Amino acid sequence: MQVELLRKESLAGLPRAAAAKVLTSAYCALLPVTPLPPPVLPVALGLSSSPAWFGASPAASSPWCQLALYAAARCGPVSLVLAAGQRVTRLPVQLEQASHALLWPWDTEACAA
Repeated sequence: MQVELLRKESLAGLPRAAAAKVLTSAYCALLPVTPLPPPVLPVALGLSSSPAWFGASPAASSPWCQLALYAAARCGPVSLVLAAGQRVTRLPVQLEQASHALLWPWDTEACAA
């Protein structure tokens, strides 16, 4: 089985009919890893010619999943994971060239649920 990551933005420049043709002819299933903002992908749900659609799971939008996707795709923002309670007294080397940063704390209780 072959798995391919497809960014929704890569279809944005195509006319809706062309994007639907790409999705129907090249993919048998679509699994969004995060909730998709409008406009949604041009697939006709329930038709035999359309790829199967699986909605995004809450775990898919977790920081760990995002880091795993960045690593698998070998792209994405520079990411740095710090241990809980770790004190940062100066900017980490990985972030010296960054124009901005997103701090993403996550609740360990929510991850265990």
